[in-house]
Amino acid sequence: MPQHSQFIGFTWQESSVILPRLMTAMYYSIPAGGISGRISQPFWILDYSRSHCGRSRVGSPQSPWRERSPMIAHLYPPGTAYWEDKRNITTMEGAYIVFSGGDEAGLRDCIPKGQPYARIFDPNGLILSQLHTAALAGAEKGVAGFWEAQAALCMLIQILRRTVPGKKGADLSIGPIPASPSSLFVKTVDTFLASRVGSRVSLAEIAKTIRVSPSTLSHRYAAESGRPPLATFNIMRLDVARSLIVRGPKLDAVAAQTGFCDAYHLSKAFTHHFAVPPATYRRRIKSES
Repeated sequence: MPQHSQFIGFTWQESSVILPRLMTAMYYSIPAGGISGRISQPFWILDYSRSHCGRSRVGSPQSPWRERSPMIAHLYPPGTAYWEDKRNITTMEGAYIVFSGGDEAGLRDCIPKGQPYARIFDPNGLILSQLHTAALAGAEKGVAGFWEAQAALCMLIQILRRTVPGKKGADLSIGPIPASPSSLFVKTVDTFLASRVGSRVSLAEIAKTIRVSPSTLSHRYAAESGRPPLATFNIMRLDVARSLIVRGPKLDAVAAQTGFCDAYHLSKAFTHHFAVPPATYRRRIKSES
């Protein structure tokens, strides 16, 4: 466990020209302990627990304490007061963004009626992935990373607006991603890719199978689906790996079943895509089941 606070992220200048607008994106791991005083911000906050983060109470000092379990996000409208109890933990690992324009983006509709905030379960790490993208863009590029981080905020707003009644102690949960229409060409490629998830595949092999040139395959597939074919193949493999990891087999076995050369390369790809290592993901899912 870290002995010192670790922050990855950036804070951009406030502006009323762009709404909604991201102002801060941060990934953190900090020593814990004690009870905070009253916390309140004049902006929207999305605060995410990557580890168990103790307890919180929201709205007033008389509100009940609630556990801050892993993979739970708190969406606080401007001016929301909350308190944090960190006495029984030694380290907090989380992520958060501060932004304006949540009302313009319709996020008030995400707050349950009669409640001061929304508590959202993120079982597939969709929220965490975008928080990680925004924080990393800021940490690596500074001011120049704003638009990449702002794009992550826009994705987060789309995700939050899909919330549905939740389970496991959360008021809300992230609903399924609606399927987007695909062309026959994309469906043909995807069907082939899905049949090869347990092995490796090259662009030339895909092109030969569907009888087009590698260049045509790359350009047409990217134009119609929004990403390269091998990127889709990698996501398919990682989605299968994620479902296997939760069941408990060793990472070497999962790597063999999903076409990765070893556990190291699977773990690296998994962590990059889902913003959390496989072992941590397994523990968090089991803690919520």
